[in-house]
Amino acid sequence: GHVAPALRATPVREARATLHLDAPRFVLFGMDAAAALSLTAMRDEERAIAGFTSERGKGVATLSATRTAGAGQLAVSFLAAGLTGVRREDPQSLIRLGGPVTAPGYDFHSLVGTRALAAHAEWRLEVPFVPVPLGAWGRAPATATVAPFVHGAWVDGKGWYPRVGVGLL
Repeated sequence: GHVAPALRATPVREARATLHLDAPRFVLFGMDAAAALSLTAMRDEERAIAGFTSERGKGVATLSATRTAGAGQLAVSFLAAGLTGVRREDPQSLIRLGGPVTAPGYDFHSLVGTRALAAHAEWRLEVPFVPVPLGAWGRAPATATVAPFVHGAWVDGKGWYPRVGVGLL
C-alpha cells in the first residue's frame, strides 16, 4: 500500500483545555440518535521562526441517527467543525476531512480549512453472501450489507465535495 508523507507541523508550545460532551442516546424524528460536542481553547507560542503567540478555539459537533424500516436501515450523520481566532494557520491545528468517514472517495485528510461541514446518508440492506470459514472460531455469517450512499463535504474557501457510491460491508 501507500502511506502519505508525514504532515509538516509548525513547532509550537501549546496549552489546551477541552470540554467534551456526549449526549445519551435519544429519539430524533423517530430515529435512534447520538450527538457529541467538543470545545477546545488553545494557546500557542512559537519563538524559533516567526515569534508569535496565538489564542484560539476549536469546536466540533457530530450527530448520527439510524432507523430500521422494512428490510433495510437508514443511517444519517452530520459533522460541523471550525476554528476561531485564527491569525496564523498552523497545519496541525486545521480542520481535516477526507477518507472513508468524513469524505468517502477523497484522500485521507486531503480537504483542509478552518471551517468544515459533512453530511452522509445511506440505506443499509442485508444480502446473501458466501460464508467465510474462521477456523476454530466458526464461520462468518452468510450475509453482507450493501449500503448505497450520498455524501457531501464543504470546506471554507474550497467549496463542496459531493460523492455518491455504494459500500459493501
